[in-house]
Parts: sequence; structure tokens; C-alpha cells
Amino acid sequence: MAPTSGFPTTVPAFKIKAQLSGLLPVGDIHTGSNLTAVTFGGGSLKSVEGFTPKLDAKIVNGHDWFRVDNDKKHGRLSISGIATDDEGRSLRVIAEGLIELNEHTAPVLFGGPDAAGAADMPFGFAVEYVKFEVGHEAYKALDNALFAGSLRFGKSAEGLYAEIAVAKIVAGSGFE
Repeated sequence: MAPTSGFPTTVPAFKIKAQLSGLLPVGDIHTGSNLTAVTFGGGSLKSVEGFTPKLDAKIVNGHDWFRVDNDKKHGRLSISGIATDDEGRSLRVIAEGLIELNEHTAPVLFGGPDAAGAADMPFGFAVEYVKFEVGHEAYKALDNALFAGSLRFGKSAEGLYAEIAVAKIVAGSGFE
């Protein structure tokens, strides 16, 4: 077995649930990809048990500039959102990602008749890197860390949502 020294690891940190509120097609752009604005206006950002800083915030606004590759096999996520805690402290959430376009993801993203089946979608088709911009001392540690996420879509009484399991990336160690 090859040595694992130096490779980063991850520590579970947050669950993000963003309520999708609209798809605004922009169309084919100069790069050859198709651009759609995906808006969201509700949801939550909660730290998992044992992670610090502890965070329990509401997503108040956000969007994803979603680009579909010219070959229609993958989409590229470019997300920016605002979450606010009960004390009124806000933080910006930024994510870049890659999603496989298949029978699970495409109906949700393009509004197809099979979007209702999104509730059964497992994790495993999308990855993201996540970072934060924070001005409040209680959350400053988030400013100095990078995170990785795995995304899936679901359906609730409020409609479609994106759920992201987010883990902090911890630098590798050792000399090998």
C-alpha cells in the first residue's frame, strides 16, 4: 500500500439545505456553454455535532450561475449566498462545483417531468469546494479554512432543495 503521508483529510462540518426558488435561463454564451441562474431564498446552514465554530443560520438569499458544458455531460456550479444567525450576524458562502448530468440531476436542473423523483436522489453526483467570507469574530475561523462538499437534490413540502454535506479540509502531514 502506498504511503498516505501528506494527503489532506476531511472533518464533517456542516449540512446546508438551500430551497430552490427559480430557474432563470440566460441561454448559450460565448464559451459554448449554456448559462442558467438558479435562485434560492430559504434554507439552513447548521454545524454538525462537535464542529466548531457552532453555527445555526438561515439562508436568506443566494444564487448559482449554473453552466452546462458543451457536451451536456457536466454542469459547473458557481454559488454565492448569505446566511444569518439568530443574533443577526451574516456570512457569505461561496462554492464552486461540478455536477454529473444524468437521470437523477437533469430533471431537477432543467424542470423536467421527473423532477418529482428528486426526493430519492442519493449523494454521489456532485462535488464542491466551499469557502466563507466572515466579519464577525465568532465565525472568523471559517475565513481561514477551506471545505469540500457533496451535493444532492431533494423535494419537500416547500419544493425542490439542494442539500450539501460539507467537510473541513485538513492539511496532510508527515515527510513521505
